[in-house]
Amino acid sequence: MTTTNTIEKTDVLLKGTFSISPEEYAPIKEKTFNVLAQGVTLPGFRAGKAPKQMLVDRIGEGRIMDETARRAIEDFYPKLIGKEGVRPVGDPRISITKCAAGNPIEFTVEVPLYPPIKLPDYKKIANTIFSEKRPETTVDENEIDEAILNIKKYRQEKLKDVQEETLIDDAFAQTLGNFKNLADLKEKMKENLLLEKNQKEKNSVRHTALLKIIESSTFPISPQLIDAETQGMMLELKENTASYGLDFKDYLSHSKKTEEELVKDMRGSAESHIREEFIVHEIAEKESLRPTKEELDENTKAFLEARPNVTEHDARRYVSELLIHEKVYQFLEDGVVINSNK
Repeated sequence: MTTTNTIEKTDVLLKGTFSISPEEYAPIKEKTFNVLAQGVTLPGFRAGKAPKQMLVDRIGEGRIMDETARRAIEDFYPKLIGKEGVRPVGDPRISITKCAAGNPIEFTVEVPLYPPIKLPDYKKIANTIFSEKRPETTVDENEIDEAILNIKKYRQEKLKDVQEETLIDDAFAQTLGNFKNLADLKEKMKENLLLEKNQKEKNSVRHTALLKIIESSTFPISPQLIDAETQGMMLELKENTASYGLDFKDYLSHSKKTEEELVKDMRGSAESHIREEFIVHEIAEKESLRPTKEELDENTKAFLEARPNVTEHDARRYVSELLIHEKVYQFLEDGVVINSNK
């Protein structure tokens, strides 16, 4: 059986050292060997049908044991979580410390945990923020002209289908779509700019409300979880840098920072993002705010049509997060009581 050598559990972390006896992993090892052997062909034998020792020699005892350990730990991990009655957050950090045929498989596990969260009166906080009187959103003529000029510059520099001397007139407006004239284009542009400004303001107010709720909340976060989030942010930065055709070393040189300094700077943002996620999910759980299967299916389908390279699993998880956030924000907004004295 699997032996627990040491185990420690706090509000934010479960960690321990464990060992799986040869007797326990023997069936797993046999299944692992059979799977690996299917892909091995030796002269004079059909695939996977050579004598066992010949197949073991070809595959390698080390490879068989490595795969056995992986499968055995995969089988053990959910049992550990169930036995300890904890709620993991993110992926566990598992390190195999000993893996040799005939000996116990020894490994360590570190699992960040969902912390105990004490929520403030989030409805009252949201009501205070969302009911504040704000100036009416406006768009002036200069903003409209600047937006149209930027479209012209884009076409001139990127699409190269207009010239610098091209006038911004009725004819130009008609090349941009189904517009009767320049006045019609400006009217539609004004509507779009108003929509953009209102959405930006809405997002800003929502985020302000969430930050106020976080400020009034108390809960610890596992340093391991912050490490993982920071690493994810750094990986995303490197991928984005590469997508623009830039060398990451050049990026570091331009920013006048080392990678270690960037990581240090990112930790604050990583922790803030984690706290936001915890608060949103805690409110969603308390208020039973979850997307329906139909909502999830419909939005995932639309997401995959726009981004066919994303796996359905990743798309579904991403869309689920977006819908949960939207439902929480909408719930907080819908609970606003307007004070007529303001």
